[in-house]
Amino acid sequence: MARYKLGEYDIIKELGRGRIGVVYLAEHQRLKKKYAVKILPKKFAQESELVQRFHTEAQVTAELNHPNIVKVVNMSCEGTTYYLVMDYVESETGSPKIRCQDQSRSGTAECLKSSQSAIYSS
Repeated sequence: MARYKLGEYDIIKELGRGRIGVVYLAEHQRLKKKYAVKILPKKFAQESELVQRFHTEAQVTAELNHPNIVKVVNMSCEGTTYYLVMDYVESETGSPKIRCQDQSRSGTAECLKSSQSAIYSS
């Protein structure tokens, strides 16, 4: 059951927190597709430098195209709530995961190298 609505998305539950954002599982109201929505906390929405950083992160990430990087599909603002919408990747256990399939030490190292090359080639 949705906790609240944000634009065209029903926010379902919190997935994680970062330095300048909280990521939620959400469902698009009409498409019925799940997305990860990163929301800039209201306390940061008052600081133009952090809002600009949030926008820059969204724009840069949206330009990346690599299988190990989740795609940004939208960025918007609802009132004073800034948010970006990303593809949601679900693991076999139902929790989000990095798209690296090989969980061994060498597989993780290879995934990180691949992700790094995607970032530096963009």
